[in-house]
Amino acid sequence: MTINHDVLKRSIVLICILFLTAGIMTVAPGCAGSKGQGGSAEEIDVLQGVWVLNKTTIYEFDGQGNGSLGHGDHGHDFTYTIKGDVLTIRLGDSGKEAEYSFALEDDVLSLTDRSKTSAKPATLTRK
Repeated sequence: MTINHDVLKRSIVLICILFLTAGIMTVAPGCAGSKGQGGSAEEIDVLQGVWVLNKTTIYEFDGQGNGSLGHGDHGHDFTYTIKGDVLTIRLGDSGKEAEYSFALEDDVLSLTDRSKTSAKPATLTRK
């Protein structure tokens, strides 16, 4: 039996391409819904809406990675990303960045500052 080396090489190349394509398709779905701010579309829009911390502090998330923080007479625009249970907020005017672990149950959002080891969660309510 004679082995055609050209056919064998092409078959090996095709098999490699199929495995690479399958690997990319396995990893890519998490990136497919990205709206440019990190995280999938489902992750980014999970916080969409207005969230009230207290009488003077209100967060608003647009569901596309942008938001605003109202605090008394002051306001700050920010961008945000979500990866898993981590919310990262970057203030537009100062560039300061903060990471929070978050938990969402119905219309209650709990944020815990990840930079503080003994931080108590802040509880916000969807308006």
